[in-house]
Amino acid sequence: MLQINTPVNTWIGIDISKDKLDACLLRTSGKPLHKVFDNTADGHHRLIDWAVSQSRHGVRHFCMESTGRYGLALAHQLSEASEYVSVVNPATIKYSGPGGSANKTDKADALKIAHFARKESPNLWEPSSPEIAELSSLVRHKSDLDQDLRRQLNRLQEPGHGSVVKTSIETLVSQIRERIVMIDAEIEKHINDHPDLKETKDLLETIPGVGSETSTLFLAEIPNPKNFDSAQALAAFFGLSPRERQSGKWRGKTTISKTGSSFVRSRLYMPAMSAVRYNPRIKALYERLLAAGKCKMSSLIAAMRKLVMIAYGILKHRRPFDANHGDRDAVVA
Repeated sequence: MLQINTPVNTWIGIDISKDKLDACLLRTSGKPLHKVFDNTADGHHRLIDWAVSQSRHGVRHFCMESTGRYGLALAHQLSEASEYVSVVNPATIKYSGPGGSANKTDKADALKIAHFARKESPNLWEPSSPEIAELSSLVRHKSDLDQDLRRQLNRLQEPGHGSVVKTSIETLVSQIRERIVMIDAEIEKHINDHPDLKETKDLLETIPGVGSETSTLFLAEIPNPKNFDSAQALAAFFGLSPRERQSGKWRGKTTISKTGSSFVRSRLYMPAMSAVRYNPRIKALYERLLAAGKCKMSSLIAAMRKLVMIAYGILKHRRPFDANHGDRDAVVA
């Protein structure tokens, strides 16, 4: 992992949403400065220019939460501008202690993130390789097409369509299916054209229960393993960390945090079902939790988490799955 090796005197916390960026700039002295920018390429340039204008002779450290696609372009832009930038799991910041207003607003969140960056000096973000970024783009586009196909098929089942509308929907279904076949071919070609991707995909498929679709998902969507201290940190990135609700003597159900990127988490149900059947380590975990009284869904979520952690171990150590090394996937870097 990359660490900051130059003294920083300016910290910029950025709260990210689909359409805007709430930025808070802290310096070693003076009041925090706040400004809002559009979450567009032009807005990214304006944010950088603003931060530079407020700290012309300073060393800046930008920090944002990992929010999937909404912040990825900005992280790349900051990295290309040779700025220090950290992308941190939201749970880490949420439970890092007070850091601003008690009000839950975008402005207050940006201030909290800036305080977190100043206090913790998190490791720097490393962008994925261009070939991984391209693969991720293809995988995301195929997911969008899959959703479009399901939407149109559902519409086709609705009663009351006239012949013109029905024909139009059928045409759309046919076109979307053709595009999915084309994108699947592009994904396969892209992986085969890059030997490192093909080798990594083959390694991931040594995990029992992980087939071609799941290995491609992991290959495209698991960020650079160097950005994570441990397998648990990666699981937290996808919102798969257990969270227990407790107040006084009352203790509620243990759930998952659901913070962080949801794209992979939402696609892990079927792979986890397969792993529960075919992966000896995950099957043992699942059965142990059921025997302890956990419900099936809670046990399956634990299987999802374990599957991600095993994938981290494969990517980190570059060795095939080995059922005899049960703790290797959780080694701290």
